[in-house]
Amino acid sequence: MTPYRKLKSLQNAQQYLKPGITFAHMDTVEEAMSDTEFAVSMRKVKYQLMKQIDEKEAKEMPME
Repeated sequence: MTPYRKLKSLQNAQQYLKPGITFAHMDTVEEAMSDTEFAVSMRKVKYQLMKQIDEKEAKEMPME
């Protein structure tokens, strides 16, 4: 069981969602891609973010 499905199975689970977020919307997101596709997508975004952080830190390093 995925964490999302576990959350959804809890009694009164809606109370744990942020205001404006619904299970109907989250179901649409869940159905958009498989767990593996989502993991690959997240890995790519994480790589891009880490690359941006590294580039920013390299620019901020003092030159000796």
